[in-house]
Amino acid sequence: MKKLVFLSTILAVMASAGLLWQCGGSGSSSSKISEGLADQLTDSLAFSGGESKDGEPPAGHPGDSAYPQVATFTLPDLNTVFLGQEFTIALNLDQATSTGVAGAVIAIEGADSYIQVNTHTAAKGESGYDPSTGLMTLSGMLNNAQALVMALAGLYAPIRIAIIDESGMAGNYIQWKMEFPRGEGSGNPVENCRVYCERSGDCCAESMAMGGQSTDEQIQEECYSHVPECLASCEEDISQYLSANELGLFECYAQRGSCTAIYQCVSDVYQDQY
Repeated sequence: MKKLVFLSTILAVMASAGLLWQCGGSGSSSSKISEGLADQLTDSLAFSGGESKDGEPPAGHPGDSAYPQVATFTLPDLNTVFLGQEFTIALNLDQATSTGVAGAVIAIEGADSYIQVNTHTAAKGESGYDPSTGLMTLSGMLNNAQALVMALAGLYAPIRIAIIDESGMAGNYIQWKMEFPRGEGSGNPVENCRVYCERSGDCCAESMAMGGQSTDEQIQEECYSHVPECLASCEEDISQYLSANELGLFECYAQRGSCTAIYQCVSDVYQDQY
């Protein structure tokens, strides 16, 4: 039996359009979000008293009593975050280093910007700092939560959080690994193949349209002419004649489901080839 011609066609189209980089990342863990997705996640995280700052967050000063040090902390339940509900991060400061506290910074690894929360300007009852107890609370919400959870399914975002003083200098950074749940998928290679075929044409067309140099006729030929052949190839013995990479791609995509996810899946499975 012949292999899926459609698969190699889609990969070649996206590679030639220079679009596989969107969710790629050479040498990085296949489960960590890309820089582009880190920017999207940063833009979608909203904190009371927060504002976006370009560039790198301030350098940390762990163990230095001249800067505010986080002693203990409590992170929110991710189910609350992913439902788009308001969540709270609690930071308990070492009282010996709690003078001159102004707020906090939240930085996602790989992003071009970070979030700075000013606890002086945050609305009462939301983000704030109580100097009598050394407790700082950061009140936030994930906007576009449903779409992000789908696009980032199975991935994780490394997040660093630190308290800053009145000069904007940071103490120690704590780590928050925001893990996005993976979809269940069908567990059936044939069904996974069909899901891939039915959506890949649209994703290919989206990629070519982003390039801005393709006509409608070219998009139709490159992206959709092979879909019937792709679907016809999704037979019961598919696992016997497809490579492990191809099966892995179908499984990955069936579990994630968006066009953004298909780029990530292609990069994860084929990063040595494209």
